[in-house]
Amino acid sequence: MFYSQNPFPWESPLPPFPPPVNPWKRVLRHNSLIVCGALLLLLALMTGTPFVIYWLGQLFPVLGEVLSALPTFALELGDVVLTIFILLIPCLLMVFLLEIPAEVAFPRKVPKPRLLIPGILCCLGMSAVGVMLSGYLQALLATVLGVVPVMPDQSPPYGVLEAMFYFLQIALLPAIFEEMIFRGVVLQSLRRFGDGFALVVSSILFACAHGNLVQAPNALLTGMVLGYFALRTGSLLTPMLMHFVNNGIAALVNLGMLYLPAEFYELLNSMILPIYLVLGGLGVVLMFVCNEGFVPLYTTDTGMGSREKFGRFFTTPLAIVYLLLTLYVTALNFAPI
Repeated sequence: MFYSQNPFPWESPLPPFPPPVNPWKRVLRHNSLIVCGALLLLLALMTGTPFVIYWLGQLFPVLGEVLSALPTFALELGDVVLTIFILLIPCLLMVFLLEIPAEVAFPRKVPKPRLLIPGILCCLGMSAVGVMLSGYLQALLATVLGVVPVMPDQSPPYGVLEAMFYFLQIALLPAIFEEMIFRGVVLQSLRRFGDGFALVVSSILFACAHGNLVQAPNALLTGMVLGYFALRTGSLLTPMLMHFVNNGIAALVNLGMLYLPAEFYELLNSMILPIYLVLGGLGVVLMFVCNEGFVPLYTTDTGMGSREKFGRFFTTPLAIVYLLLTLYVTALNFAPI
């Protein structure tokens, strides 16, 4: 009765007691802590594992001698297995802590060709747009700040065996395990807050995970396309195949540097972006002809607006630490001209 009456006419009515609490706010921050914590672990494993192996070789010379005596096949195979474990550990940790069913985190519905084929073409086209934006960003940084990115050495190796492992690590492993993380657990666990929100957040985290500002536009735009078609088809197999085709073509073009005549390779390399743009336009046309265009994403009512949802996700302690660390790693990849 006290809170239903206003004993002081000059004061505003008192709010109901206790004030209503929106449980979705707590759930979203909990989701952010788990996802960003797992991505921090992934960052630590990717950057720290080479140093651990190096120092183990220094502390135990016998171990260093054994590793140096191993054949190339064994070393390459060990590198692949280690990469799989590094990517799997954070992924499975998120599944366990979020208590999300495997069939929800990794939907395995067989995609329809009428959506899969346009999806692959749209991914190639958006990748070309991302590469061009990355080039403009690189030129802007060189002009304004006088810095250029220090890109990791991704030159193709000599030898058939080495080329096979190169293709495996560039095309197949990212297509499987990066998609399990970002279009799998991250995207699917955030869908309860709206598909649009889940798509944007997972794409931003995907771009941050690359740790390279110049590559960020390409990763962000490509991640948006991969995520959209994952949602549209209800299957994780769709972005896996799209990712594999996109990275696989890039890996084959790089390998062509070793096995194709120089003139033909230069011609092929100069035609990649225009071909990708044409294929991307064809993918858009097929989406409207065969699939009623790009339908709106599913929305949910959580009592929070878009600004509040993004704010609550990216202001948790682990989210802030993750963003700052990725920014620091990005800054390390630049050098003065």
